[in-house]
Amino acid sequence: MEKLVNSESESTIKSGLLSQLGGLRYVAILALFILGIGLRIVDITDPPLDFHPWRQLRAASIARAKYYKMTPSLNPDKRQTAIELAEDFEVLEPRIFETIVAFSYKVVGGEHLWIARLYAILFWTIGGIALFSLARRLTSEDGAIVSLAFYLFTPFGFTGSREFLPEPLMIMLIMLALYSLSRFGEERSWKWSICTGLLSGAAIHVKIFAIFPIAIATVFFVITVWGFKQAIKEPKVWVTALLTLTIPAPYYLLGLSGSYTGSEYLSYWSFRFSKLLLQPGFYVQWMTVLQDLVGLLVVFPSLMGAILFPPRGKALSIGLWVGYLLLGMCVPSLILSHTYYSLLLVPTIALSLAPLGNLLFSKFITQPRIWQFSFAGIALLSLSSPIVYNYKSVMARDYRPEIIGWEELGNELPEGTFIGITHDYNNRLNYYGWRKVTQWPHASDIGTDIISGAITIQDNPDWHEIFLQKTQGYDYFIVTLFGELDLQPVLRETLYQNYEIIAADDRYIVFDLNSKKE
Repeated sequence: MEKLVNSESESTIKSGLLSQLGGLRYVAILALFILGIGLRIVDITDPPLDFHPWRQLRAASIARAKYYKMTPSLNPDKRQTAIELAEDFEVLEPRIFETIVAFSYKVVGGEHLWIARLYAILFWTIGGIALFSLARRLTSEDGAIVSLAFYLFTPFGFTGSREFLPEPLMIMLIMLALYSLSRFGEERSWKWSICTGLLSGAAIHVKIFAIFPIAIATVFFVITVWGFKQAIKEPKVWVTALLTLTIPAPYYLLGLSGSYTGSEYLSYWSFRFSKLLLQPGFYVQWMTVLQDLVGLLVVFPSLMGAILFPPRGKALSIGLWVGYLLLGMCVPSLILSHTYYSLLLVPTIALSLAPLGNLLFSKFITQPRIWQFSFAGIALLSLSSPIVYNYKSVMARDYRPEIIGWEELGNELPEGTFIGITHDYNNRLNYYGWRKVTQWPHASDIGTDIISGAITIQDNPDWHEIFLQKTQGYDYFIVTLFGELDLQPVLRETLYQNYEIIAADDRYIVFDLNSKKE
C-alpha cells in the first residue's frame, strides 16, 4: 500500500509543469529562496522597531545581559547595568533564541543586534524548505512552489520572519516536525518515530502554543494512517507521543523557568478572558485581524484547498487550521492584540494552497502556447507585487536617528530611580538609553484588567493612596508618551498639580517625586 502511494506521488510530480523544465526547475526553486533571503537582509542593521518593538527590545535586553554575564572582561559598570536591566523581565518561555544570539555576540566579539535578524531569517528559510518538501510529497512540485511563494513573500510573513521573536524558531520546528511525521506515516520506522517526537517536543518547548498545531495535526494524521484501534496498539506512536510531551513538560508544568509557569499564564490570559468566546463581537474582531494580516480572500480559498488534499494531506493541513483556531480561543485577548500569535497562519495557508496550485498548473499545461505565456506573465506579475511592497516597506523608514535620541536621553536624565510611561513599555529607554524605568500601567492595560475582571468598574479605590503606593521609593516620574498621559487625566492632574518639573522638552518631561508643590 505504501509503495502504491509513493508511486502515485512520484507520477504526479513528474507530470507537472516544473518537471517540463528539467534541471531548470531546481534553478527556479533556488531563485525563490535566494530572492526571499535577499529581500530579508536588506537594511538588516536598522533597529527592530518596525514590528512589536517592545517584545523585540525585551529579547534584545535579555540577550545583552546574557552576553555580558558570559564575558567578564567587559566594562564592569556596563556589565552590571546590562544584567540589572534584564532582571525584571518575566520568564515567559525558554530563552533559547536569546541565548543563541548572546553566544554569537561572544563569538564575533561584540553586541550586534542584526545578528538576531540573521537567525530569524535562517529559521524561517529552513521552515520554508520543510514546507516545500512536505507540500511536494503531498501534492506535486507545482503545488509546493505555490506554497513556497506565499510563505516567502506574503507581507505579514515577510515582516514577522525578520524579527527577534521565538515564532520563527517555533514555526521552523513545527514544519520540520510535520515533514518528519509524514515520513513516519510512509515508512513507519523507529527513525522517523523518534525524529518526529524530538522535533515536536522541541517546537513546544520553544513556545508552549506550538502544542495546538502539533497535537491536532499528529492526532488527525495518526488516525488517518493507522486507524484509531491500530494506533493505540502501535508502540512507535506511543514513543512519538511520549517524546513530544516529556521534552517541554518539566519546564512548563514544573515551573523550571523560575518565574512564570504555564498554569499562571493560562490562569490570566485564558481563564479570565474566556467569556470573550461567548461574544459574537470577538469573532468579528478576529476576522478583521485576519483581513488586516493576510486577507480573507486568501484565507477562505486556502481552507477550500485543505479540503482538496488526499487524506494524509487533509489531516495535516486541517490539523494546522484547527490548531490555530484553538490557539486563538486559548488566548482570545492576545490573538486580537498581539499579531505575532497569528504568524502560524502563514505556513498554514501556504500548505493549504498546494492542492490549488497543483490543480491550477495541471490545467495550465493543457493550454495552447500563447495562453501559457500569458499565464506565466500574470503569475510573475502577481509575484512581483508583494516583492516590491516588501522592499518598499523595509526602506520606508530609517529608525537609526531615533536611536540616537534615546541614547542622548539616557545620558541627560539625572541619577536616581524612575517610574513612568515611555515608548514600548520603557524598553526603548531601557535598551538604548541604558536607564531602568519601572512601568506605569497604560490606559489599555487598565482596560484589559477590566475585561479580565481583575478590576471592576464598581471599584472606587483611593486614587491618591494608589499613586503613593506605586511611586514609593522612586525619585522621578518620566513621560515620553504624552498621548498616553492624556488618556489618564487623573494621573496627569496629580503630576502637574503636585510635583515640580525638573526637565522637559518636546521629547520628554520629568517630574520630581521628592519635590512636592506647596
